[in-house]
Amino acid sequence: ITELLPVLSVRCSDGSIQPTRSVTEMTTMNPAAYQAFVASRIAEDQALYGELFAHLRSAVELDSTFALAHFRLAKMSAQFRRHAAARESGEMAWKWRANLSIKDRMQLDAWRAGIQNSVPESIELYRELHERWPDDLPILEELINILYMWRYANESLEMVESALDLYPDEQSLLNWKQTLLKQLGLSQEAVQTARQLAHLAPDNANNWDELGLRFVDAASLDSA
Repeated sequence: ITELLPVLSVRCSDGSIQPTRSVTEMTTMNPAAYQAFVASRIAEDQALYGELFAHLRSAVELDSTFALAHFRLAKMSAQFRRHAAARESGEMAWKWRANLSIKDRMQLDAWRAGIQNSVPESIELYRELHERWPDDLPILEELINILYMWRYANESLEMVESALDLYPDEQSLLNWKQTLLKQLGLSQEAVQTARQLAHLAPDNANNWDELGLRFVDAASLDSA
């Protein structure tokens, strides 16, 4: 670890080795801003995206140096194709990146490289993150996503299979698996995975919709 710290410090554009810091130093000293950030994560879990954005905007308004909230706002804006807002929030996160943990700073580097179309660099950074934190689900999903987006479907599927060994009932991973199997033309395998997902979470209407689509892909119209 001691030998790695200088390397990581340079890769994270910090220029110095940071001592262990408190949670507030890596998030915000403003309790209301932190409360808004936590509320945004709860809203995301409940798929209340309007509330999610409102809470994140509140967090950065209450503390303009809250790099983690800026970064989260950037990623969510990009996910909803609000590209100008994503870049603006990403630059604010970059400005205050010293307030991030090493892991979050490395993720910011990787994400920022991606939106700047430095795809090989972004993929390599996500691979480095995965090597260092191999059981971190958000990092796994980021790597799966960028590999999928840039047409590395086979490698993306390999990552999904590896992640499912750690998280066998994770719905997001099963959804990725059925999507990738469809992308690779493996229609029957995609049906099996979509069926597994639907029965794992039967109250999620989207899972049944996806299963219907996978039946269509497999030419099983009556089942669809």
